Amino acid sequence: MLGTEPLVAAKAVELARIVENGLSLTMLEYSVSGKDMPAELVLDIDEKYGLKISEMSSGEVMDLIDSALKISCLGSLKHDRSNNILSLQSKVESKHVLPWALVLGSYFRHAGNEPRIMQHGKNAHLVHLRLSKPIA
Repeated sequence: MLGTEPLVAAKAVELARIVENGLSLTMLEYSVSGKDMPAELVLDIDEKYGLKISEMSSGEVMDLIDSALKISCLGSLKHDRSNNILSLQSKVESKHVLPWALVLGSYFRHAGNEPRIMQHGKNAHLVHLRLSKPIA
């Protein structure tokens, strides 16, 4: 997290707390049921916790999620621009990245860019998010 702006770091800590505690049950229900992730998830985070993620640019949201992944699971977010894929990875065995993919997917769905989650086999430590349009 060295080099991360203090405001981004503070929001990342708060988002990690929210995802791991406040929203984990909601996100688990979506992932188990196989339903599409709702665009409303990002609005729920905005309303209940005041982070205003829906008002951020895609670059800001990706930086925020990357920082939160570093905090929560020593993970990272990578963007493959040529294939329009975001890859989320956890380096902690007991921490999965699927909840983070749901938050990120909800943000992009809310922004009109349809996401599709692709899991790497049964490995919950690496998840890819393919977007329908390039990130502006």
